[in-house]
This record gives sequence, structure tokens and C-alpha cells, in this order.
Amino acid sequence: MNSDRTTITPENKNIRLEADLNKDFLRHLASQPNLLREIPSFFSDLLDILPAAIYHSSYDPDTDRWLIRYVSKGVKRLLGYKPSDLENKRSFKELIVTNIDHYQLFKEVLHPKNARFRLTFEFRDAKGNGKWCSDDGIILFDQNGQVRGSVGVFVDITDHKEIERSIQEENLRLKTALRIPARLGGMVGRSQRMQDIFSRILKMALSTAKLVVVGESGTGKELAARAIHDLSNRGTQNFIAVNCSAINENLFESEFFGHKKGSFTDAVDNRQGYLDSANGGTLFLDEVGEIPLNIQTKLLRVLDGYGYIPVGDNKVRYSDFRLISATSRNLGLLIRRGLMREDFYYRINAITLRMPPLRKRPEDIPLLINYFLARQNMTFEALPPEFFKRLIRYSWPGNIRELQNVLSRYIAFQETELNHDNSQDLHQVLPEFAQADDLLDSVPNLRPISRPESKHHDNYHDFERQRLLAALNDNNWQVENTGRRLGRSRSTIYRMMKKFGLTKK
Repeated sequence: MNSDRTTITPENKNIRLEADLNKDFLRHLASQPNLLREIPSFFSDLLDILPAAIYHSSYDPDTDRWLIRYVSKGVKRLLGYKPSDLENKRSFKELIVTNIDHYQLFKEVLHPKNARFRLTFEFRDAKGNGKWCSDDGIILFDQNGQVRGSVGVFVDITDHKEIERSIQEENLRLKTALRIPARLGGMVGRSQRMQDIFSRILKMALSTAKLVVVGESGTGKELAARAIHDLSNRGTQNFIAVNCSAINENLFESEFFGHKKGSFTDAVDNRQGYLDSANGGTLFLDEVGEIPLNIQTKLLRVLDGYGYIPVGDNKVRYSDFRLISATSRNLGLLIRRGLMREDFYYRINAITLRMPPLRKRPEDIPLLINYFLARQNMTFEALPPEFFKRLIRYSWPGNIRELQNVLSRYIAFQETELNHDNSQDLHQVLPEFAQADDLLDSVPNLRPISRPESKHHDNYHDFERQRLLAALNDNNWQVENTGRRLGRSRSTIYRMMKKFGLTKK
């Protein structure tokens, strides 16, 4: 007996494929599809009482189908189907939850002298429930070395998967127990709302379900999606983030599915699409409501396991990815307006994660200020006390992104202006936080210290003075052009010039 063995780990972590030397006497099964029906009754009865099923399938390259030709009665115990429900009627692709291009997988790995395999994947049983099975079998080749089918045995390994899941969940608990309680990934928050979000993210990381992250602009929807990806079993694979609102309507198909060289005017080379890049990892669709209806239809087929065809190609491709979408819009309203397919909505939205706006968790504002300042090696003492109190009292319609931008402007220009001063709005909504000091007292170790101007001011003062001077020189001291270059108004540029003592010589 030959002992040659090859172990392959495909990109899909839910698949494990092993191959070793095939036994010659099994190869003739390719031309005898009814041979397995002649198994002695003793062995057939034995198999029927086990949570396992032997099978024989044939492969049709024209339709890319692995048609079930024979399956033992054990399939009733395993998946709830009678053999007659499946034989010559169903293909394996229709029963398997995970997208797997069997032919491509086998073609790249196996050949007539190396034809044994082991796959693990999730079936959908007759009641629609998931059930994990291992498939130990042999690929059948014809005389020309072409794949013609397979024969093997399915064994129920759901219990093993549940144990594996429990271990993974425990590892996640241990991993997150070592983290600072107010942090998860790139998110910061000690409020009850954010602690609830962190808890849900941990549960979603253990799931394979598709989900939509909902929230106002600037609430951290992509950070939540990245945290789910990083903590999942796909965390070492690609996280492909797509801003759907930034894609030209005519380029959606090429961007998502890729294209072949010469398929249209600007297609000067073959190009992978987002689905190819996300294979094995996570595809994050930000502002998913901006996807056109015709692309929704094609993505729906992908999610249903039918694959996709790159622009200019004629071969179906498959990608195994987890889909996480995000939106700041009301998707239900888009459906009523005919801008989103209802079936697409339900296909992408098995779970919803709602990110709270910053005004709903004001106790996190000091934490966030501290977090953004620390990234610049600064502390609370770098902020004037009155400015700090205004930051606490402001209701932040632009949420965390607006807070970050305000702090960046202060660090760069010492500007203390807010986009529009609505400091009183927060107190009307949440009167218990009418005093900024109350928020500081609620967060240990985060009260700013009253000291003379920090050394950081000198550093940033010199840096910004040089930055402004360079911009003025580059624009021949034209204030309007300089302001456009720096993203500042004319009045702000004049004020900065006065502050820094800059005049044209």
C-alpha cells in the first residue's frame, strides 16, 4: 500500500481537504453507477442504523452539477430525506450551505492516481436546519483523466462542531477579558449602550449569519464590522470594505464581479472584483442602499449559491465570504420606494446591529476625547477648560467623526469653534448631564489638570505656523486660495495670520 498523502488547506476555513493514493479497484465505479446498490444486505442494514450515508454521484461538466445517483437509507437519519427524494433529482450544491466549487477544488488538487479526499461542510437538512458532515470519498475519473463523479460516505460531525464552537466561544471570552473594559477593536465606550454593543459583537463574531449595521453617519459602523471580522474565524483573511455610494452606477458590475481584458473600452487588463478579493474573508458593503436594483439581483444569486460571472467572461465563479452591510438610511423606506428588492433586504439582514449616536451616550465623550488626544501624545491638560466643557455639552450631530475632526482642528490650529453651537440641546435631552463636571466625575482618572500651557502647545504652535506660512507662500499670499488649500475660511486664515504674527514682506 502506498502511503503518499497530500494535505491541502483551501481559503475557506470551513473546508478541510485531504488526498491520498487511490485504490485501483475503485476506479471502475465511474462506469458502473448502480454498483453500490449491490452491497450485501448485512452491510446495508449496518449503515442504515448509523448517522452516516454512502453515496455515488456523477459530474456533468456542461451543467456543473454533481447529481446524486445513489444514496443509502442512512441519509434519512442523517438529513431527513428518503433516498428517492434525492436520487437522480438533486445535486450536492443544492444541499450544501457553504459555497464550494467542487470541480475547481478537485481539479486543482486531485488526479487519477491521487483521488481520495476528505471535505467538511454544512448541509441544510429536510427541515432547513444546518448539519455539519464530513465527506470521505474518492473522485472517479474516466479513461481520459476527466472527472466523472465521486463515491464516498457522509458522517454526522455536528456534535464535534458544537464542541469546537464552545471552545472558540470560551477563547473569545478569555481574549476579551484581557482587554480594557472600555475598548473593543477601534471602539471606545464605557456606557451601558456601548457595553451592550460590545456584547452583541462578540456573539455575532461566533455566528456566520449575514448582518446589517445601522446607524447615523459617524457612529462607527465600519469599526463594528471590523471588530466582528477580527474576532471571527475569518479574522486572518481579507476584510474588503466597499463604499457603495462612491461607485459610478455604470461600474458596479465590474467592481463587484471583476472583468476580462478587452470586455469594455477601459478594460486594459484582467481585474479581480470585490467578491474575488473577499474570498475566505468578509465583504463589508457600506451604504448598501445605494446598490442599483440590477446589481442587487445578481448579488442575490451569489448569496443563494449560484455564483457570478465576471464582465466579458463566460465561466461561473464562486466566492466564500461573510457579508456585513451598513446603512444610515431607512431600508424599509427604500423598499417602499422601489429602490431595494424586498428579497435582497431579507437575504442580507438576518441580524441587525444598531449603533447609538453620541448624544445618546454622553458619558463616553470624555473617554473619546482622551482616546483621540492620546493618539497625538496629548492629555486633557492641553485643552482650555472652557473649550473642554463645551465639548462635553455639545450634542454632536456628526457623532464621533465630528468630535475627531474638531479635536484635529484644535490640535492643528488651536481653533475652538464648533460647526454650530448647540450645547444646550444635550441638556434639554439629558438634563442629568447639565454640568460638564458631572461627566468627568463619572469617569475615573479622566479629570483634566489645571496647569500652565502645555509643552505640546509650543510644538503644535510651531508646526502649524510653518504649515500656514508654507501655504501662504505657495499661493502668493492670496488668503482665499490659502484657505481653500487648508480647508479654512478667509476669516480663519486672517485670524491665524494675526495669531502667528505673519505678514507679507
